[in-house]
Amino acid sequence: MGRDRDIRTIVKVDTNGKILKTYKTSNALKVDNLVYNNVYRCAKGIRNTYKGYRFVFEDEYKDIDFTRDDILCLNDLGEVVKSYERLEDVKFDGFWPSKVCECINLTKSKTRHHKGHYWCYRNNLEITIKEIEKNFILQYQDGELISIYPNVVKAGKEGYDKKAIYQCLNGVALTHAGCIWKRNY
Repeated sequence: MGRDRDIRTIVKVDTNGKILKTYKTSNALKVDNLVYNNVYRCAKGIRNTYKGYRFVFEDEYKDIDFTRDDILCLNDLGEVVKSYERLEDVKFDGFWPSKVCECINLTKSKTRHHKGHYWCYRNNLEITIKEIEKNFILQYQDGELISIYPNVVKAGKEGYDKKAIYQCLNGVALTHAGCIWKRNY
């Protein structure tokens, strides 16, 4: 059967979150015809399920909400573009499941942004929209709000100098194109 090695303890749970079995070694997984890499990807959150079950690290089990929650893809205005039942399905639209996973769990990524879209679970939609709106760029002229841009790049596409806008946002310059530029904090 190969070399048996200790692994971080993983529990097999049904879709409702009930623990069905505990695995402490790689050979214990093989006995049930489970591939360690696939089980590990589930435990890391890269896959939702494997062979119809969820697998999670035992020490993280108590912190997991097992209610089924869709993954949402949002545009830069915070509007839902598409909903996915499974993380693996995002690859069919050209997105990387591992990057989307980082976004929805805010692990390595400090942002919920991947390939021009924001990502979140449905139950985090309100919080994510607030995060997106904080990054909006506000354009004022004569003390009146004249335009809102989701980001500096979009303002640049309207003909404004992105570098000059960044200088205004960072306090280096006061105005650009006769306008005051601020973030929506």
